[in-house]
Amino acid sequence: MTTAAAVAGNGGKTTAVLDTYGKPLKTGQNYYIVPTSGKATGGGFTWKRLPKWPKYPKYYVEQLKQRTNFGDPINFDTINPSKSSTIISISSNIKVNFSTLAVQKYGNSNWEVVRSGSDGAKWVVEIGVVRPKILSHIKFTIERHNKEVGYMIKHCSSDLVCGGIGLVYDYYVGQILGVNATYPMAVVFEPGLFFTGETFNKSTSDT
Repeated sequence: MTTAAAVAGNGGKTTAVLDTYGKPLKTGQNYYIVPTSGKATGGGFTWKRLPKWPKYPKYYVEQLKQRTNFGDPINFDTINPSKSSTIISISSNIKVNFSTLAVQKYGNSNWEVVRSGSDGAKWVVEIGVVRPKILSHIKFTIERHNKEVGYMIKHCSSDLVCGGIGLVYDYYVGQILGVNATYPMAVVFEPGLFFTGETFNKSTSDT
């Protein structure tokens, strides 16, 4: 396996986003988002159901505490379907989805940036929003991190809502993923070859 440093080093020679093995990220494949930032103590990411939404479940994205736990797998789709290439490039517009079954059951596993319900000044990542999708709210890019080893996932739906994805505090649910232009999280992408038993059990029991 290549290290995060090797991935970042190779990034200067190609426009493709590379996984931890040095291979280009591709649409339709599973990956684990693994933080490399010193400020991001903890493991990968998982989805968790928001309280008080029984009929149309909504979810937020939280970071796991165990550094050895990569969380739930995600996959990427390109925004522009006319492109024949399946390779994810730096700064290309993409959608981010959890690959876990329970979220897909509701027909909507896209990450979407919305205004925080507890603090209107923050913009957080949610999943399962029932209203029709606004393209600018589900559009992300992957960029090289300018301060740390690895990449950052970035969202820009306007001049006011633009920055790398990192941890933000929500009054109701605590630390979750959102737009954090000051401290964007540095990450690498670990290929996910199959669902683990732990992931499958979590996915089917949280409904």
